[in-house]
Amino acid sequence: MNYISTLVLFFCIFTFNINAQINYYCEPSDLVYETPTNYRSGSLAGIYLTYQEMLDDLDRMKSLYPDLITSKSPIGDFRTEGTPNDSVSPSIGNNPIYWVKISKNPDINEDEPQVLYDSQVHGDEWGSMHQNIFFMWYLLENYGKDEKITAIINNVELYFIPTLNVDGFLFSEFTYNKYGTVTGGRKNRHDAFGDYEGVDINRNFNRFVDGDPNQSTWGLGDIGGILSNPNSYSYAGTEAFSEIESQAYKWFVEQHNFSFNITSHNSHGDDFTTSANIPYHDNQSINQDKDYYTNSLYQLSNLTRVGRTVGSNRGGLIPDFNYGTENNHEPIISILTETSSAPGLIVDSRQRLDSINKEMITNNLAISQLSLPFTIAKDKQNPFVGNSLNTQVAASIQRLGRGDGDYTVYVEPVSENVQQNLSKVTVEDLDILEERDVILDISLSNDVNYGDEISYNIVIDNGLYKTWKKINKIFGKPITTSIYSEGDFNEVFDIVGDTIWSVSGDEFTTPPNAIIGKTENDSISYLISKTPLNLQGAAKAVLRYQTKYNLFNFLSFIQFQVSEDQENWITLCGNLTKYNYHEENTNIPGYYNTLIDWSQEEIDLNEFLDKTVYYRFAFDPNPYNTEVNFLIDEISLEILTNDAGNDTDYLIFPNPTSSILNIETDQKNYNIFIFDILGQLLLEQNNMSFAQTLDVESYSSGIYFLRMEKGNDSRTFKIIKN
Repeated sequence: MNYISTLVLFFCIFTFNINAQINYYCEPSDLVYETPTNYRSGSLAGIYLTYQEMLDDLDRMKSLYPDLITSKSPIGDFRTEGTPNDSVSPSIGNNPIYWVKISKNPDINEDEPQVLYDSQVHGDEWGSMHQNIFFMWYLLENYGKDEKITAIINNVELYFIPTLNVDGFLFSEFTYNKYGTVTGGRKNRHDAFGDYEGVDINRNFNRFVDGDPNQSTWGLGDIGGILSNPNSYSYAGTEAFSEIESQAYKWFVEQHNFSFNITSHNSHGDDFTTSANIPYHDNQSINQDKDYYTNSLYQLSNLTRVGRTVGSNRGGLIPDFNYGTENNHEPIISILTETSSAPGLIVDSRQRLDSINKEMITNNLAISQLSLPFTIAKDKQNPFVGNSLNTQVAASIQRLGRGDGDYTVYVEPVSENVQQNLSKVTVEDLDILEERDVILDISLSNDVNYGDEISYNIVIDNGLYKTWKKINKIFGKPITTSIYSEGDFNEVFDIVGDTIWSVSGDEFTTPPNAIIGKTENDSISYLISKTPLNLQGAAKAVLRYQTKYNLFNFLSFIQFQVSEDQENWITLCGNLTKYNYHEENTNIPGYYNTLIDWSQEEIDLNEFLDKTVYYRFAFDPNPYNTEVNFLIDEISLEILTNDAGNDTDYLIFPNPTSSILNIETDQKNYNIFIFDILGQLLLEQNNMSFAQTLDVESYSSGIYFLRMEKGNDSRTFKIIKN
């Protein structure tokens, strides 16, 4: 497969209203990245670094970490052409554009993958430069301390152009210091005079589609003269590469062999989001690669809020050029990220800026990891692991990185009731995007109880560093009720809104069909359960289903919601939901982007135990793309009951008890053990069959553990003695 292609991540805000609350359990967890010790606030607006302060930071990096970063160097002999202005230092015009490289041998050009990070192509977007400075300090300070960071710096050459539009940045400093607000600087100030502020550098690039000079992308998408009007904020210049900044960038790229790029922006808004986009002029080669990059970047990009993949509506952007212009460099996987700041482009606190910087680290690290033998783990295990103390859990690993390697996979305990197991699985010869199932041994402690949560990591060691996925499951054997696996879904669901739900006869996990929602118009449609889920007497409850979806273009998304009265709906999160920013609501969990392969979804219903709830899928489709769809199959409800002794094989009662403990079962040849809370064995009875009665009257009041064993199967129940 030709897997070289380009995506652009960009900011997208939209309005919606699906009349639902958000489950507070769905709030994103805090990021674990620590603010680098040497990262500092600047004097600009009391938060941001000025251009000179940014250059001083590059010098400080070289002074503190001389073996990991180059001295700042100008890109060739290129000098900016902004209209001179001495009211800011350095003055506007005749400025070099600086770059640096971070690597284990920064002053040597090694035969390693090269990644380019650039920012501030729009000079008034101060936050884009700041997140790169933050990321650079984070890399330098964590080298030799963090296994992943160390492996990246040891094996990848990381190049940075913190400020591409130098004169625009300096002009935005000037206007802020004079007026207290950012009133210019997006464009490059080339021959600026009056209302004319120069050229939007990020519309001045070009690409020849499929190498054909007759298919230029520069100037395409000129809606209402937005690219051709010199006074427009997106003026594209007189021709492609008419500007020093785009010429310098083009020359720099052609001197190197970059495989990946992130070009960073920031925009208006109150939250962080990224979305994904292929270059202007979608062509067959990109279409062939779209699934790979949609899937890999969706898996890797920011896990708290990730957007969707959509089509570009402007030509001449940096990713257009990076994908390939006049056949003068290999295609570069180029990602345009857009972080939101606030109205006016700047934030009002260092804390808010740091939060944005930390959000971007995941995306920045993702691109560098794609150069390495990188894989991700996926959960394939039922929400409940059964009753055996020695069992196996199902998972899979998928290769996303370009680097070749072998992978060692194993379980690492997280909760105390999971014991260390030395069993490991080796996976070899994975192709790019190939996913392979693995079965892993797991051992549980003797004191694990029915209904307890067990937590473990699925660890993947790629030979350079380890990655892991945390998994939470429940100990016990559930009662499973199948809701839908085949046939007429209208017996299970009602449709509210325009009919866009039907059955799919060619895509399913259980033949002959699955449920599919497709785009027909832009109105919201609901697939609502006819019969509520009865959670009366449940101690744990999980709704499970298989899903895949293509919400690739524009504004489509799906949400899962529950209600007790079919009027007040609550949006729930699952293992596969992501977060995105919406104008009317923030932190909305839902299904966005594209999930290529059938995957297991688990919805935690424990907030609604002892209740009866309806559920629905809310589909807000994109009216402009008929390819958008959402598929569901194998829907089931799995519960453990409130009776701690309830089990499909054993019924223990009464519990609590003051004297007699009854065991109802049809099992033969099983063994009985009772332990106190310290693990001391108090009773052992072997080779028992059918119902039994135990006398525990002499036991002191407290908690005990009854264990039933038959062959390799073991069940443990918590007993309360009054």
